[in-house]
Amino acid sequence: MESFISIEKARAVIYNIFSALFCQPDNELIRENTLFKKLEQALQTTYPDLVSKTIKMKQAVSDYSDNELLVEYARLFVGPFKTFAPPYSSVYLGSKDTIFSEETMWVIQFYRSAGLDFNVDIHDLPDHIAVESEFIYYLIFHEVQQLEENNQEAARHFHNLQNQFIVQHFNKWVPAFCETIINESKNDYFRYLAICLKSFTENESVPEFP
Repeated sequence: MESFISIEKARAVIYNIFSALFCQPDNELIRENTLFKKLEQALQTTYPDLVSKTIKMKQAVSDYSDNELLVEYARLFVGPFKTFAPPYSSVYLGSKDTIFSEETMWVIQFYRSAGLDFNVDIHDLPDHIAVESEFIYYLIFHEVQQLEENNQEAARHFHNLQNQFIVQHFNKWVPAFCETIINESKNDYFRYLAICLKSFTENESVPEFP
């Protein structure tokens, strides 16, 4: 059980950090090594072969100014005229170039099944990569919390939810999203970010509940 909890805590950190990295670049967040060190440590616990990709991503940040990162982030994920790598699951699982589709509604309903309502004050769609990653973090965090309080059934409930969301949804669209970034961007920071997330997703397997 201790080993399982340790792995789950590391997985929670990974999803939480990817959520942060796919938000608009924040100078303090990505210029400091703390975030990348935490990601390296978490991957060392779960998927050590991916650590080298994280190091390349961290090194690439210093090659670009804050403005260059912001401009490329906007070009890839925001627009305004064309979004080169739409960060929404509905684009990859629904009709091409369509957002807020049936897939988006499925995500909203899944959030509700976990006891959450999507915050309308968030200025983005519920199937954005950062929102979905943070949701998985939420599920793992509460699973661990329930285990540490010896609430096995509640913990199993959160475990089943995260397994269902990852297998049936998240892992089905994220590799294609990452591949789009790799093909569309010449910015090494965003390319390595995509390579790292793609490799993680392709290796990710929810540990069996003990």
